[in-house]
Amino acid sequence: MIEANTILLLEHQDNRQSNIKTDLESRLENPVIVIRNVRHLTDYLEGAGEFANRQNNPFPILVLLDLQMPDEQGFSVLEWRRNHRIKEIRRLPFALITQLKDIGTVNRAYALGADTFFARPFNFIDFQNWITHFNWLQMKNRRIVPAVGSGV
Repeated sequence: MIEANTILLLEHQDNRQSNIKTDLESRLENPVIVIRNVRHLTDYLEGAGEFANRQNNPFPILVLLDLQMPDEQGFSVLEWRRNHRIKEIRRLPFALITQLKDIGTVNRAYALGADTFFARPFNFIDFQNWITHFNWLQMKNRRIVPAVGSGV
C-alpha cells in the first residue's frame, strides 16, 4: 500500500520526469508517482479505471503539473479541476512547472486555479520554500515530509 501523502507528477518528457522524481525522492519521504498523460491523471484523481484501488493509488496531497503539455493540455487540466464535481479535486493543490515566463501565461494559469509556479529547470530550494508555507496550510496528517539526512 502507498501512503496517503503521495505527490503526483505529470510530466510528458522522460528525462524531466526522471530528474524531478529523483530529486524529490532523494529529499522527501513522500512517494512520487509519475503520471504520463492527462487521461491517466484524471483517472487517478477520480479513482477510475486502473486507479480504482485507493489503497494502491491514494488521493494525492499535491500535483506537480507540466504546464507545457502538447496541445495546451496543462491548461485544460486546470480547467477540468476548477469545474470538477468532487470538491477534493477542486481543492487539491496544483504546482506548475514551466519555462514560460510571460505575464499572460501566468495570469491565465492563476485564473484557472494554479497554486504556484516553478521555473525550469526544477529547483528544489524554491520548492522547499513553498512547501514550508504549504505545510502550514495543510491538515496535520497530510504533509510533505523531508527525508531523514536529506539536509532539508
